[in-house]
Parts: sequence; C-alpha cells; structure tokens
Amino acid sequence: MTHINHAGVNFKADGSLSVPDGFLEPALIQKAHAAGVKVMLLLGGDFPALESGPSVQQTLMQNLFTFIKSNGYDGLDIDWEYPSSSADQKAFTDLMTGLRQVFPSPAYVLSADVPPWAGSGYDFPGVAPAVDYFNVMMYDCAGPWTDDGQLNSAIFREPRNPE
Repeated sequence: MTHINHAGVNFKADGSLSVPDGFLEPALIQKAHAAGVKVMLLLGGDFPALESGPSVQQTLMQNLFTFIKSNGYDGLDIDWEYPSSSADQKAFTDLMTGLRQVFPSPAYVLSADVPPWAGSGYDFPGVAPAVDYFNVMMYDCAGPWTDDGQLNSAIFREPRNPE
C-alpha cells in the first residue's frame, strides 16, 4: 500500500469544509507515515457551488490548504461525482489547476477519481498536467440499470438475483 484516501469531507456553498464529527484520525496518519504510506484527504460529492464563481473556489482551496497542513495530510484526492455539463467541465479544470498551485508538487500529491467511461465533464488533457494520478472508479459501472456485465460485475451468476 502506498496511499490511503481518507474519505468523508465535503464543502458548503460558501467554500467552508463540512467535516463529520469524529472524522479526524491522527493515529491513522501517524501509523501510515511511519510505514512510508501517504494519506490523502478525499473531498467528495457533487460540487455545484463551484459554478457560482471563482470566489467560492478560492475560499475552498484556502480552507483545504489550512485543513491539510494542520492535520498532516500529504495531499488531496478529488472525488466529484460526476461533472457532466460544460460549466462542470470548466469548474473541474479550474479546480484541479488551482489546487496544483495551492498544493505544489512534489510536496503534495494531487489525484482525481474518474469513471472508466470518461464522462463528458472531464477535460483529461487540460487536467492531466495538474494531477499526479487518476483513480479509476470501479463502482457504478454495472448493475440492474445495465444490459450486460461490465468491469465490476460478478464472475458467477447470483441465483437469488435474476438481474
């Protein structure tokens, strides 16, 4: 194991972080660092507030920097599910390039979670220079809503589930 994405933080419309009670786990970060493992803060969810203007993005980035620095994280993983419009695409690209400025490499690691079907809201050529790596999300690929098995489908048929 080389990296841990510590999930559970989102943000509000004003760019302030929404951190659940009990989220912080200093022992996790300490043990990971002792083993040479990087711990990334995962910021997840839907990000409609970023389309409202650059001030929200600036506030969010400053809040993320303060939180990550004060809690010993090694970087940030963005899990935006899922940018789909042209406004989303611009906001995603602006966010990732802005985050790279706030979190310079190699001091900080920056990654993004993306679906294997690519999605219309991702500008991969525009974002790739800003991120260290992409995490391919293997969930939401197949299920009762698809006609055939896909990447994360079961190998064997489940007799109790006709779908």
